[in-house]
Amino acid sequence: MTKKIVFVGPPSSGKSTLRRLFFEGESAFDLLNHPLEPTRGSEIYTYKMKEEIGVFDLSGQELNRWLGQEQEVFQQTDVILITLDATTDFNLCSKLITQMQKIQQERCSSATCYILFHKIDLLSDKDHKILKDNIKQNLPKSHQCSIYYTSIRNEFYLNTLNVVLDILDDVQSKQIISTPYNFNTFRSLAGLLSQLKKMKVANFAELTASLNVHQHDLATLLNQLSGQKYLLSRNYGSDQVFFLSDAGEEYYKEFVQRFLHKRDIEETRNLPNFAFPSVDDVKFERFDFNLSKINNKKYVASMCEKLIYGILISDENGRLLITVENGNNALKNILATEDNPSFDIELVPMFINAMYKFSAEINLQGFTGFQLQGKNINVHSMQFDRFTLTCFTSPYFNPEIVKDAFIEMFDRFSIRYDAELEDFLQTGNATPFQSYKPAFLKEFQKITVEFLHQLDSHIDEKSMNSYKELYRKLDGIQLSMVSDSLRYKLKDFKLRFIQAILDQDYTTLNDLSKKVDALSLKIVTN
Repeated sequence: MTKKIVFVGPPSSGKSTLRRLFFEGESAFDLLNHPLEPTRGSEIYTYKMKEEIGVFDLSGQELNRWLGQEQEVFQQTDVILITLDATTDFNLCSKLITQMQKIQQERCSSATCYILFHKIDLLSDKDHKILKDNIKQNLPKSHQCSIYYTSIRNEFYLNTLNVVLDILDDVQSKQIISTPYNFNTFRSLAGLLSQLKKMKVANFAELTASLNVHQHDLATLLNQLSGQKYLLSRNYGSDQVFFLSDAGEEYYKEFVQRFLHKRDIEETRNLPNFAFPSVDDVKFERFDFNLSKINNKKYVASMCEKLIYGILISDENGRLLITVENGNNALKNILATEDNPSFDIELVPMFINAMYKFSAEINLQGFTGFQLQGKNINVHSMQFDRFTLTCFTSPYFNPEIVKDAFIEMFDRFSIRYDAELEDFLQTGNATPFQSYKPAFLKEFQKITVEFLHQLDSHIDEKSMNSYKELYRKLDGIQLSMVSDSLRYKLKDFKLRFIQAILDQDYTTLNDLSKKVDALSLKIVTN
């Protein structure tokens, strides 16, 4: 599916420069020293990344045309990039933003909107502060747009690269929900329902203040709930307020209240924790392991118990087939808390089943799993047709790295017990599966070995930043000073770098780094 991005803004605000830099691999040095000709009309470009992206570069000289009789250009847009010269009179910027937000609501309500105050390098520290104060005081309705400050000058380059990466990540993932789906979305949806239940009526600013979610994410949540008629809104003057419909009130009782801790019902906590241990954000730290001991069975068994606590397999109705614990009471020990010492493990498949039902009702397309992260536990769920595999691991363990191994493990189990699984769906008889527990424990150890090998080959955030820095240096090469064939290679490397960073494809990044080093040497020697 082709995704649509629209660049819109006044003349000479930097729309075409940003497009040429990050979609075509042009050099920032050349763009700064050889200004582009003004865009005429609506120039449409198609770029092949992970999927096709259609970019509409709208002429700034004809801005009134796009804001007036030809608003159809914004139909079916996925991302709007309002690009503004940071030195422009703020009242003019504010007026354009207000006009564009109205067009977004009328023409492409599901589109994500970004406001880029570009050429920020031209502002003094004092003027930059004035701009931020103006935004804070005079753009209360910009809450559904993410605001960034950008420049392609060297000292601002990495920050601008990160902004573009965020936008590309958004457009490439729009309507494609990854596996595992992060539990925070469900948690935020439940938190939104809970807040509206308590507040009765609230505007966007009040919800933003009470919920710890990104403004863009909150707008998406509101759209999802409105689409299912769980949420209603009314305009009072220039303000829009939201409140639960009768269906939303019922759904709150059915989905949210059922899984809340008692303390969450009584207290005014922002986000519910459901009937799980703490799901506070966790900072993952690297843990020590010795790859030289990977052939030592005792060492592998020890690491396996530290990383994988166990699994549950349940059917589509939340009925439990089998519980496999990697050690005595491994799951009970990790799931029990001071608030809930007798945690009922059968609540887990019931809760996960409710999650899948919830995802279907709010139309989260492609939802096949989710991930819950806490201080002591990482819960990862994957759905296989009529059955669900839920894995409980250490926070240090990322099942996504070895997702295929978990899939293969379940496939072997389902083939072995094909007839018994069909019988379970009819009778609920789980007895035949219990003898397979030792086989699962062996699988855990194989997965642990694969995970440690994969982890050893992966890079940390510091290394990722070094790749971005390498991209910046690559961009510093003056394309106008090299041959046509070399210019083509450099542009291609830059575009591949962007996609590899987005995909966190470390193999490709390492390979590109070596080629860039060789290419840089060739440029120097020539």
